[in-house]
Amino acid sequence: MSLSGILKGIERKQFQIKTHLGLENKTKDNELSFLKEQLFLKEKKCRHFLTKVRKICQYYFCENKQTEKIFCSLRKIYVEGKNEVNSLTNTLNSLQKTFQLNKKEITKMEKRIMNEVVTPLKEYLKQFKRIDKKIQECHKKRIDMDRIKENEQQINVMTKLEDFKNKYEKLRDELVFDLNHLLNNIDNSIEQMTTIMTTIFEDFYSKQYFNFSIFNNQIKYQTFNPSQLITEDKESMAHSNNIYTSISNNSSPENRQLRKKSSFCGRQIAVYPSTYSQQFKNYGNWSSLDCFHTDQINQQLKKPIPPCPSKNLFPLIQYQPPNSSKVLCLFDYYSTDILELSFKRGDMIDLLRKDGLWWFGELNGIKGYFPSNYVQIIN
Repeated sequence: MSLSGILKGIERKQFQIKTHLGLENKTKDNELSFLKEQLFLKEKKCRHFLTKVRKICQYYFCENKQTEKIFCSLRKIYVEGKNEVNSLTNTLNSLQKTFQLNKKEITKMEKRIMNEVVTPLKEYLKQFKRIDKKIQECHKKRIDMDRIKENEQQINVMTKLEDFKNKYEKLRDELVFDLNHLLNNIDNSIEQMTTIMTTIFEDFYSKQYFNFSIFNNQIKYQTFNPSQLITEDKESMAHSNNIYTSISNNSSPENRQLRKKSSFCGRQIAVYPSTYSQQFKNYGNWSSLDCFHTDQINQQLKKPIPPCPSKNLFPLIQYQPPNSSKVLCLFDYYSTDILELSFKRGDMIDLLRKDGLWWFGELNGIKGYFPSNYVQIIN
């Protein structure tokens, strides 16, 4: 036999000695197995707590740093090209100093967390390693005891078996006691550390609030209303990007026509208004839904229509013209798709796009598809 074969045989024998491999009967300790499983779960809980605690200070450092960068950029934009120093400039300078004070407070909080939570928790986790070694040692003793018991029929080794059995039971009793003591105290330990973390955060936020409270009386709250700075041209109906232009300002709403400029070849394609407005005018006040309950509307059946393939591609509506068409919902519809609109009888939908049997529109700020046979165009 070669040397490599001999070494493999020795390794196989050592593995067999350290495990229950080859044994017909082995001792089962359900209580110890259950405690070992509980120990694993509790240790996982403690290490998860330690991981979260370590990330807290990193989060506050990043948040404070990013906020400081934003206000420094605002300060740079504001003071650029200005020689005079006013109250807002002084406030921004004080705010920058406040962020530096907060950085010091975060450093203090990090030191407290390390000294009062992280370091004690690391020491506490060492007990898990110590008990895990005891579990491994107890497992080895049980293997030795089972192997001696198996050879009892061949050789009279009762004395040796009793010796190993006594050692195993003694080690097992100590291990069970330590496990029960540790498992019973883990929840209390987590509660104490959580209380410490709460106290640290309370102290940190109280100092942070004190640092920012100095701005309460320095800055006066204001609102920005851009409409006061914009002069509207009431005579012109042209859009700013010249997409839609009016042909006649003196024409009536029924005869007014819009021309849409094509962005492809400079052509102008006329978009004529729907003739439904003329039809509804004959019904009287078409704003009331009851006016539509005619024989012609009642003959309209809510037949199911197949889903439009383009529904899977949500269209990008860049601009909604100010005089886009509106449709009136004649029936209730409850959507089952996230891209569809739900509406009730009498709702008004802004029509943005006709896409076959499924049209695209906006209702109460929500855009989506809706079946065209449930609605009627009104203008």
